[in-house]
Amino acid sequence: MTGTGSLTNNSALNINISLSLPSTLFVNNSTVNLALATTLTITGHGTWNSGTISGPGSFAVGATGTLALATGSTKFFTADITNAGTIDWQDGIFRFEDFKTVTKQRFFLMAGNLSFQHGIAGAGTFTNNGTTSITSPGNTDFDVTTFNNNGTLNCNAGITSNNNDVFNNAGTIVFPQVPLTMPVRLITIPDLY
Repeated sequence: MTGTGSLTNNSALNINISLSLPSTLFVNNSTVNLALATTLTITGHGTWNSGTISGPGSFAVGATGTLALATGSTKFFTADITNAGTIDWQDGIFRFEDFKTVTKQRFFLMAGNLSFQHGIAGAGTFTNNGTTSITSPGNTDFDVTTFNNNGTLNCNAGITSNNNDVFNNAGTIVFPQVPLTMPVRLITIPDLY
């Protein structure tokens, strides 16, 4: 897909081919269904206000793309998400379903009182291979099965809680005077600053 303008989805959007969107995408209280072996890639700007991004296909933010997770509404996903661009999580709950993963290669910004949660269908995995920055003055909760930090995790403000089963760290965690709460099953932490 080429051109400028915007695509606003307020209902169900069924995608049966891999698709790259260079323009603006708004997901408002709707469902984006991605068929098997398809990928929806945002290379422009996207805003996910509420609703579901559903697999078995996958969702990606390209290197030039940005995705804002706006509003206090819950964002459900049952598709794997790969972020090569920037995800700016401003508010609301990001809810894993069906044992899905979020793999972050570049920037993941967290600015609101936020919570990764898992649903009844199964928990997920969050893998940070780039830079994740938490600037929320409130609480940021990671309630996922596994958190893999291979990049830099900046805990710049508020309280960061890790309520998952496994936290693997092969990267760097920076928390200047910020509380970090973790379960007893902490695996490895080679570099703390």
